[in-house]
Amino acid sequence: MSRLEEEEQKYAFQVMKGVNKIEIKRAIEEKFEIEVENVATMNC
Repeated sequence: MSRLEEEEQKYAFQVMKGVNKIEIKRAIEEKFEIEVENVATMNC
């Protein structure tokens, strides 16, 4: 695990272009059965 994963419980995912933060949050919550507090995105 990276430092961010261990200490701050932050994870990175690669998603399809055009997906918004709400869709990302819902997908992660459904897939991993957790509550997502915040989603930050960046274009690469």
